[in-house]
Amino acid sequence: MPLTAPKDINELIENFNNIVVVAGAGLSVSCGIPDFRSPSGLYANLSCSSLGLTCPEDLFDLNFFNEDPSPFYKFSKELYVGEEVRPSKGHEWIRGLEEKGKLLRCYTQNIDGLEIRAGLPPPLVVYAHGSLSTSSCTTCGNRVSYSGEGEERSALRAAVSGGVVPLCRRETGGGKKIKTEKGTPKIPKRPLRSSSREPPPPPPPTTTPVMQGRCNGVLKPCVTFFGEKLLGGVGKMLRKDKEKCDCLIVVGTSLSVAPMSGVMGYLDKAVK
Repeated sequence: MPLTAPKDINELIENFNNIVVVAGAGLSVSCGIPDFRSPSGLYANLSCSSLGLTCPEDLFDLNFFNEDPSPFYKFSKELYVGEEVRPSKGHEWIRGLEEKGKLLRCYTQNIDGLEIRAGLPPPLVVYAHGSLSTSSCTTCGNRVSYSGEGEERSALRAAVSGGVVPLCRRETGGGKKIKTEKGTPKIPKRPLRSSSREPPPPPPPTTTPVMQGRCNGVLKPCVTFFGEKLLGGVGKMLRKDKEKCDCLIVVGTSLSVAPMSGVMGYLDKAVK
């Protein structure tokens, strides 16, 4: 049931009490956060040559990241949402559904975390593609929140803002330690890909300092990259919500990307 006028939508929600919202990039564009694939989006304005990428999608390619995370972190500060960014009216409207007791779940394809900043309770928000709010170590699995106090969190924020690769500071005494002749750590130079006709990019920037007795593995944001398995919790939660959902509202997305691309066919036909 395609509805566009606020009056139509507000009249609709009065009749339903278990609403599922699926949100996409369009919800955050008014906050100054670009989408990915529009003519003015992130991919269109990405300088592949300066980052050593063969195409924009390489930025979120898991194999590329594992070979060399430097390009991602050179650009990552453009992805993270600053404290000054406020949720859009669309985010606030979804929060209004929750305040009225009508929101069953909000499934978001966004990674900016603005749903939580808008005041939605974390249990009601499902990140279909993960979130930048947490990073995990590719060596030991240690998880580090982006916000809040503490040495690890502060070091992660400093690395992102400085465009360098953050390393895990978990006290294990293990992990890979990579140093240059001067003792400053660097990520190894990525080998030339068989699919690329261009020479390898110049040496990547330094990482955060290697620390004795720490893991020193590379931190990766908990976002689903190309070539990475989708989060299993999304399907599990959909199966649970399928039994209760009486209304589906899609905002800011064309539902062209998995796993949410099949949500309309998955829910009961009686769902409005």
